[in-house]
Amino acid sequence: MSANSIAARAMTQLGTPFRMRGRTPGIALDCIGLALAALGPLAKTNLPCPNYAMRGDYRSIVCSYFAELPFRALAEGEAACDGDILLASPAPSQLHLLVRANGGWVHAHAGLGRIVFTPEWPNWPILHRWRFTGD
Repeated sequence: MSANSIAARAMTQLGTPFRMRGRTPGIALDCIGLALAALGPLAKTNLPCPNYAMRGDYRSIVCSYFAELPFRALAEGEAACDGDILLASPAPSQLHLLVRANGGWVHAHAGLGRIVFTPEWPNWPILHRWRFTGD
């Protein structure tokens, strides 16, 4: 397990259809499903999958989830690396997870209806960032 394998697993999901609460890699994913697919064996723990609605503040649930995994919170100003996972706010009361890969961002795009790669940061406020620290 490595940060590069997290990024690579995220890239394998490009084109997967978007579906709210989708958790099946290659079939249907949302942003949480994408993050879980990227985490691979790390996501297969006894931790409950975060539950959420399209709007609302679920930061504490997501932060608690990553606190139980071998990730550390990144300080402001630390450069992003492949395999990092970010929690951003693309709109008021809307949270979104993205995975850093190939120098860009992989995320579940509801409007386009699929998992996409974005080479540039979409200029959304970043709420939290995590980096894999090891097995």
